[in-house]
Amino acid sequence: MPVVDGESAARYIKSTNNLNKSAPIVAVSAYVGQDSGVASNLFAACIAKPVHKADLLAVLRQLGFRTLTSEGPKSSLQVAKVAVAVS
Repeated sequence: MPVVDGESAARYIKSTNNLNKSAPIVAVSAYVGQDSGVASNLFAACIAKPVHKADLLAVLRQLGFRTLTSEGPKSSLQVAKVAVAVS
């Protein structure tokens, strides 16, 4: 992100006093696993780039979200509200 990184964005979201404060944040990064201390405190999960549909679905299910997918040219992914930080 050009102005703020994913860690800073997650800290800001968690520090707010609104409904998003408790939303799970999923980090998407090429550097997954390099600083697990930050990830465990801020992010509900981390996904390595490049992101594959199966990985995203697995993480969302792990977080307790119900996912509906359909196969075909208009395949879609429907989930409840979730924040995804991409760095």
